[in-house]
Amino acid sequence: LNPRDPSLDCGWCSPYPAVWSNGSQATQCMDHTSQGWTCFHIYSHDGCLNGYVCNATSGTCQLGPAGTGDTFENCENSCSPIQPSYSCNATTFQCVEDWTGSSSNQEVCNSKCTNATPTDLIGFWRGLDVQ
Repeated sequence: LNPRDPSLDCGWCSPYPAVWSNGSQATQCMDHTSQGWTCFHIYSHDGCLNGYVCNATSGTCQLGPAGTGDTFENCENSCSPIQPSYSCNATTFQCVEDWTGSSSNQEVCNSKCTNATPTDLIGFWRGLDVQ
C-alpha cells in the first residue's frame, strides 16, 4: 500500500470488503481514520500482508500473495477439498468423474447408470399419430 496522495490514510481489507456498522458492504480499500466500519478479516495498513488461501485440491490453507487471503482460522473454517461428482456415460453405462458440479455422488450415479428399462415404462403402450 503506497498511496500517492499523502493525505490518504488507507488500508486494505482482505479477502472481503469491510462492513459498515449498519451491515451494508463497504469497500476493500478503507480510510483507517474513518469510523463506523469493521474489517472482519485481515486489514493491512503499512503494506499488504499475506493471508491464507484455500487449496481446494488438498483442502489445506496456504499463504497467498500479498494483499490476498484471510486469517488462518477463517481459512481453516471454510476450506475443504472439492469432491468430484459423477455422471453416467450413456454409451458405456459407466459413471465418470464430472467436475461441472451438476452431477451426483458416485453411489447415486452407480444406482441410476444402467441400460435397464425403467420399471415405469414396462408394459403395453399405445401410440398416437399426431399430424
